[in-house]
Amino acid sequence: MSIEGALIRPSSTSEYAGLVGQRVELVGVVTQTKCPQILGVDLWELEEYRGRKMRVSGILKQSVVTQAQIRDTERRTGLMFANRGPGTFYHLEDLRYEPQP
Repeated sequence: MSIEGALIRPSSTSEYAGLVGQRVELVGVVTQTKCPQILGVDLWELEEYRGRKMRVSGILKQSVVTQAQIRDTERRTGLMFANRGPGTFYHLEDLRYEPQP
């Protein structure tokens, strides 16, 4: 997918909270972790690009997971499940991407 138009290019992950709902562009190497990421943003769609430098853009979204939510889900389902624990997580909607040299 190609990326077009003027985009916001955050210089630090500390800027993410103020950019939620806006189209951003990130350039970096896709992590080799269970959930592929670029600069701390979850990008499950890029599983086959792990280890490659990519340019991505999309609308930045935020998810906040609390320990209470995790406990409630486990209590309701009766199952323990793997998770990253509580925290603030980011992902991109309307993802566009292209490999970089």
